[in-house]
Amino acid sequence: MKYKYIFHKKLILQSDIKSLKRLLSISKKIFKKFSKSNRCLYRYLICLDEIFSNCIFHGYKSCKGIIEIEYKIYGNWLITDICDYGQGISKELTGSLDFLKENNYNRIKDKIGYGLIITSYLADKVIIGRNLHGGTKVSLYFSIKN
Repeated sequence: MKYKYIFHKKLILQSDIKSLKRLLSISKKIFKKFSKSNRCLYRYLICLDEIFSNCIFHGYKSCKGIIEIEYKIYGNWLITDICDYGQGISKELTGSLDFLKENNYNRIKDKIGYGLIITSYLADKVIIGRNLHGGTKVSLYFSIKN
């Protein structure tokens, strides 16, 4: 089933800090195009910064690689997919991170960093998956209702 997106854009960036700055600049413009909530904008940018940094430092272990970003507006949702092709995340950490909002992370506390915990609180929804060709895909969901 194909979804009808109001907006759809893809970026391919290098896994470096210069690209992170570019990502945040582009993402801010896209977010402001569809939402007037500055509070939500800052939460969004913090999440993007955290996930992109995870791709650099954990996915590629500070080696060069590419990170794909896909923005989609569907209904009242801004969905941002961040994909790397690095080492990938543990299968145990895939799926929705909603359980972290309930302080129910004892079973994985040795396998997850504070960045993902913070991201799970700031985003409306976070889903983590594994790419078919290796690497990790993180989908961030933010409500853009004004």
